[in-house]
Amino acid sequence: MTGVQTCALPICPEAGGVPDDAENLAVRAAHALLPAGVGLHLDLEKHIPAGAGLGGGSSDAATVLRALRDRPEVAAAQVDAVAAALGLRQGLLFNDFEAQALSIPVLRPEWLRPIGAGRMGDGGPRLIHGPGTGLGTAALVRAQGRWLAIASEASHSDFAPVTADERAFWPFVEAVHGRITPEALISGPGLARLHAARLAVAALDKPAPSGTIESSRIIADAVQDPRGAAGDTVRAFWRLAARFAGDMALTFVASGGVILAGGMLPRLVGLLDDDAFRQAFENRAPYTGFARRIPVSLLIEKDTVLEGLAAIARVPDAYAIDYGARAWR
Repeated sequence: MTGVQTCALPICPEAGGVPDDAENLAVRAAHALLPAGVGLHLDLEKHIPAGAGLGGGSSDAATVLRALRDRPEVAAAQVDAVAAALGLRQGLLFNDFEAQALSIPVLRPEWLRPIGAGRMGDGGPRLIHGPGTGLGTAALVRAQGRWLAIASEASHSDFAPVTADERAFWPFVEAVHGRITPEALISGPGLARLHAARLAVAALDKPAPSGTIESSRIIADAVQDPRGAAGDTVRAFWRLAARFAGDMALTFVASGGVILAGGMLPRLVGLLDDDAFRQAFENRAPYTGFARRIPVSLLIEKDTVLEGLAAIARVPDAYAIDYGARAWR
């Protein structure tokens, strides 16, 4: 979607009722700060209901002000004036999956669907990650009796094929910024790239641009015909997700467990093969034995990050957060 004048504001399809013009506080904040003719591209993915009084629009605008305040054409006094005009006072800014990690202590057992049975995590690091418009990853550890979230951009590391099936379609995968990363395949847009590459192998032809294949259509086709091409793609998607989860579990030594989050995977749970997932997750020689002991769960409850943020507000000293540095102004 395109906002007015200087800002382009793509909004994910699930964000019903969210304006993409000057009615959106994020667009208004950018327009108020940027000189005429200076462009800005905003990607807005909503995880809370629009107009619910939960401060989503205000936090979006605060994020824009925080991002723009260090630009040479923006004066500090101007940021304060725009904040006052928009009714913005104060708030904390987190990486999206950092906030997800901070919600782990308040997750209820009924909100989690185990993948594989009979595993219990210890008190070690816990990992949470999952696909949406991108691929987020973060860990949670205990530090001097407080919860400490560790953000990561590991989804932008390099990614390589492992199985014969992957080696067949990998040359047809559409690169992103000249690279194939975990996020390039394990995300909403990644599902479209994966499907295009697999179809190209079947046709022995060049891949169709992934933009011509909507992820929502692939998911719908897979649910309707699990044994068809879309179903095969979704199963391949689960295997790649399991592989990356296993890599991250080793990276963070996540003996406390791994949680898969985000709005995408619960929609694919009908095509999840627990045994195949565990096999791909655990194939971590020489640390296969360690990987086998790590519990993995799928977070099936929506908006649990709000529970985590509410817990921070109730008991701020329980979390190792530099509140002064995280304040947006």
